[in-house]
Amino acid sequence: MTFLPTPHRFSTGFRPGLSLGLAAIVSLLSLGVAQNAAHAHAITTDYRLLPERINTLEIQSTFSEVESFPNAPVVVYSPENPDQPWMTGTTDENGKFAFQPEPGVTGIWSIEIGEDSHWDQLYIPVGGDGIQLNLISQSDRAAQVAKHSHAPFTITLAGLILGSVATRRLLKRSGD
Repeated sequence: MTFLPTPHRFSTGFRPGLSLGLAAIVSLLSLGVAQNAAHAHAITTDYRLLPERINTLEIQSTFSEVESFPNAPVVVYSPENPDQPWMTGTTDENGKFAFQPEPGVTGIWSIEIGEDSHWDQLYIPVGGDGIQLNLISQSDRAAQVAKHSHAPFTITLAGLILGSVATRRLLKRSGD
């Protein structure tokens, strides 16, 4: 007669309610961390009229209002053709860029600074007297994210997948 060793199993005291609760917490935490990562570097753009240059607007973009945004791509759109760039350039080492609209072209000019999830947009009204500083507006942050980045969606999806994998492993381990 041959004796086969009896398999020993470590019992975790599997309790489905507790395991599913832990899995849900892991999923939610991974989702919450992922969503916070999408908004880690907000762009802030300040502007002023340059006193030494007639009808010239200086913009300065920074990350989270403290760190300059050097060499950021800048695209300017004219009201005459808002779908085609009128001018392209980059910010300097201090995140600054000077804009002077074409003389005689009135309407709403648009300036985009940055790219992907690091992006900002200003709408600059220009009338017969030049740039109307008190009427400058900024694009809505939610619209910026939707237009220029799939990062929040991708990060959220990654959080859900990570949570699902963690849940599956937790449930599998609890079932052993």
